[in-house]
Amino acid sequence: FAKELDRLARLSDGDEEMASHLQALKPMAEKGTASQDVLVQGFAALKPLLLRSTMDANEDLWTSIKRRLAVLISIRRTDAPGQEGPGLDGIVARAETALAKHDLAGAAATLGLLAGPANDLAKPWVEEASAHVESETHIQSVLDRAMALTVKN
Repeated sequence: FAKELDRLARLSDGDEEMASHLQALKPMAEKGTASQDVLVQGFAALKPLLLRSTMDANEDLWTSIKRRLAVLISIRRTDAPGQEGPGLDGIVARAETALAKHDLAGAAATLGLLAGPANDLAKPWVEEASAHVESETHIQSVLDRAMALTVKN
């Protein structure tokens, strides 16, 4: 969306607040950001990899063994008590719940709590989701500022 951003910059008429948001969007405009649908699909592909990853920092050996056996059979609590745990299952369940509520920022923040190999697996998704949230925030700020300038004039 680099062309559209350049047009907006020309139309902003030197407004500093709008210019700062447009400047923040510039790096994202050049490479683009993933849509929410793409991120949801990416999470669906990431989830089994996370659940089958090696021990995280909060797991004991038995939990890690069970996780590795889950390659053959996948059993996971998805109810509220299953989401409260500090381990990998709880974090993934909370992120999944956040996504179901269209809370991309919450899902990214939750997955950011992962440690070790699971964190390494989730990091690209978290970065893409964070870029999407940041771009949406700046776009909304540009729209709000444009509306304020329209009303003012």
